[in-house]
Amino acid sequence: MYQYFVLSVMLIGLLLTGCGQKQSSSGGEQPAATNLETTTISTSSIMCGMCVSTIEKAVSGVDGVQNVEVNLQEKSTTVKFDKAKLDIASLEKTISEAGYDANETLRNREAYDGLPGCCKDGK
Repeated sequence: MYQYFVLSVMLIGLLLTGCGQKQSSSGGEQPAATNLETTTISTSSIMCGMCVSTIEKAVSGVDGVQNVEVNLQEKSTTVKFDKAKLDIASLEKTISEAGYDANETLRNREAYDGLPGCCKDGK
């Protein structure tokens, strides 16, 4: 019985120790706070929740992006990124290549044609 008690205490200790460790989601070093910039990009051609998901997936996959939030009601995309790795034009191009307008950068027509019908604005 004593062995089970000791084993249980050790197991609980391991779980608590492992759960308390902070792990980086990117697996690499975090950029210095001075390198981080937040920008809001007009994504006026988004139509639905699927558009939101498509843009979030495309932008979050870019190296240097820390956070992306797409607001359907405001038709905007806010991105926090490492300005040592990216610039706003690169983010606009990524959104365009996903099939959506981004500020003054027009959507990639081929990507737009491949979007589901609910994501098309008829333009």
